[in-house]
Amino acid sequence: MGVVVRRAVVDDAAGIAAAHAAARLVAYRDFLGHELLSGTFSADKTAIWRARLAAEPPPVVFVAIRDAQVVGYCMVLTPSEDEDSGGVVAELTRMSVIPDAWRSGVGTALVSESLSFLQQSGWATASLWVLEQNARARSFYAGIGFQLDGAETVDPWSGQLQVRMRLELTDAT
Repeated sequence: MGVVVRRAVVDDAAGIAAAHAAARLVAYRDFLGHELLSGTFSADKTAIWRARLAAEPPPVVFVAIRDAQVVGYCMVLTPSEDEDSGGVVAELTRMSVIPDAWRSGVGTALVSESLSFLQQSGWATASLWVLEQNARARSFYAGIGFQLDGAETVDPWSGQLQVRMRLELTDAT
């Protein structure tokens, strides 16, 4: 069965929480400590996602569904909360795909749907933050057309350097 990408609903909260934990545990294991990872992702974040998705207005979150299960998600912020965005840049944030679905087109489908939504909503630029050491994610985003824009910050959760990537949506593939 193929993958369907759609807007998330409250009932997707458990699947989003599980996808987030599964992806981060594998993606970050080579450069973040076991204690940080296991401590953070051993707790079920379903309640947090349920509350987030039940908010009014709800956030823009897309989920990828395969075989009736959430295999990935992407949240979109409009506008980005970055101080230098000037209110004219949207942001892809909190994106994860379960490891079993890596390199299967799920991530590309999620980003494509998110970028299409932003273009249809009138946004001309999208940005995202990624841990500098996360070469897999940086390569994935670069393959879509995102480019480093020179901005850096320290991620408060991990203490790791984050770099920002940006895409002019007129260039989106």
